[in-house]
Amino acid sequence: MTPRIRRGLLVVGLGLLGVVVLALTALAVYSSVELARFARAETRRATFIYGAGQSLAPGVHVGLIDLSTMLARLGYTETRSAPAAPGQFRRAGGTWDIFLREERAPIRIEVRDDRIRRVLRDGRDVDAAVLEGEVLTGGSDQRGEDHRPIRLADAPKVLVDAIVATEDRHPRARPRGVGQSAGAASGRGREHDHPAAREEPTPDPAAEHEPEAP
Repeated sequence: MTPRIRRGLLVVGLGLLGVVVLALTALAVYSSVELARFARAETRRATFIYGAGQSLAPGVHVGLIDLSTMLARLGYTETRSAPAAPGQFRRAGGTWDIFLREERAPIRIEVRDDRIRRVLRDGRDVDAAVLEGEVLTGGSDQRGEDHRPIRLADAPKVLVDAIVATEDRHPRARPRGVGQSAGAASGRGREHDHPAAREEPTPDPAAEHEPEAP
């Protein structure tokens, strides 16, 4: 084999080796990028945003917070007998027995005029009890997140009032304000069109006493 052929084979071999190295490098980079993206996606799917747990304390209005609906959203089951396991509750007259998932026994809530009067744990008064936080959403805005559509009638009144109050302070045009402005403008227009509102020309006294030409 001549030196020229050997050099040619060496060049071809180095070229093939370079191609293989580049392909392996590209494959490694692509795999690392895809794995990182997959890991981020899995993290977003496994991340949930929770709201603060509802406090059950003396003075809280059970109707305003819609306690029964809130317990249902949290996965609690209403029973006719005394709750015997976490995740159950019973209401009878002016008392609620709720077996919180983080408690070893049910708590009792005494209600009068739809407001909590006492909170008892093991028969003793306590300052308050706190429900678990509700899942609001996941860690991403992409489709497929853990959203839970609800009817407007099922939304807590406190939440609805807060949204309405926020929208009332928003600088965007509101139908009520537009209607009031339109009514005021229409009233001003009628005033301008009314005969009594029209200005008559003021006569010139000098012109009235000026003698007529013969």
